Amino acid sequence: GGKGEIYIDFIVNTLKPFINQNYRTKPQQKYTGLMGSSLGGLISYYGGLKYPDTFGKIGALSTSFWFSSEVENFTKENGNLKKVKLFLLVGEREGEGMVEDTKKIENLLLETGFKAKNLTSKINSEGEHNEAFWKSEFLEIIEWLYNIK
Repeated sequence: GGKGEIYIDFIVNTLKPFINQNYRTKPQQKYTGLMGSSLGGLISYYGGLKYPDTFGKIGALSTSFWFSSEVENFTKENGNLKKVKLFLLVGEREGEGMVEDTKKIENLLLETGFKAKNLTSKINSEGEHNEAFWKSEFLEIIEWLYNIK
């Protein structure tokens, strides 16, 4: 209902090409990431799985997997990825079902053939559904996605 497909198609087919043509970038998939939190985590997850040749890094923070009943089918159809890295983050104080939903998606990805070494799932016992939590985890996520350190 949020027109997410239109949004991701715009990023892939309009925005990213414009940025790559007008700025010094490394446009290859292995350098390109998509990250968001809450519904932004959901659209980042969707975009990363839908366009694995465009996005090599996905940060899905406090992802609202509950938003659509299609997430499981979409994951089964698109989760068998070998060259995409994915960091799933969730806090135990975010609300009912958030941790369980994240674990369910993690397991489903592995069942589809998503490369285990390219998947990290972190559950923070103090994490709440807010910007302070996401900010506190941001550096660790970026370092893991881009092999920094």
